[in-house]
Amino acid sequence: MTLGSIAWKRFARAGLLVAAVVLAGAGATAFARTRPVPWIAQKTASDCGRAVLASLAARRGGDVQAIYRRLPDPPDPLRGYSINDMRRFGARVGVSLSVLAPGGVVIAGDCTPRPAVAAHLRRLAGHVSSGRPVVVPVASGFGAGHYLILVGANAGAFTAMDPARPGLSEIAADRLAALMCDFGYLALVSR
Repeated sequence: MTLGSIAWKRFARAGLLVAAVVLAGAGATAFARTRPVPWIAQKTASDCGRAVLASLAARRGGDVQAIYRRLPDPPDPLRGYSINDMRRFGARVGVSLSVLAPGGVVIAGDCTPRPAVAAHLRRLAGHVSSGRPVVVPVASGFGAGHYLILVGANAGAFTAMDPARPGLSEIAADRLAALMCDFGYLALVSR
């Protein structure tokens, strides 16, 4: 679920990475305590979900590249893996993902700050802090999406791993909420 090929080419021509858009404003210097998850780069504009699943599967052992090759190409080459694809294909490589949505009424695309969203982010932080990485779909421009893995949580911020960019980045909870808004703040909690 990443940028379509046209949007990706526009970013590539401009010399920008999706991660720069996603993690803009992260700015904090101290990373949250993180959980070890091996990183693998997405190979195409639409396979961030595939890379995320390979990373999650490899945290229990195994070669992340070999796991990546075992996963199918995205069924929709322009949009990548859907939430349902993430759960179905994740099960093939031993990754169990549970969908977690905020309590109360939340409308996808309505980014008004709400107590339900703040409580949801606290729950996500609790999952991450207890050793369960969380996958979140985030807006990445032009109505497209991208998956990040939350691997750390600390004092109103998350540490994120992005398959489009090596290394870890810190992102403030309010910034993450804004990026998750278009997807109804859904998250996939790994077990």
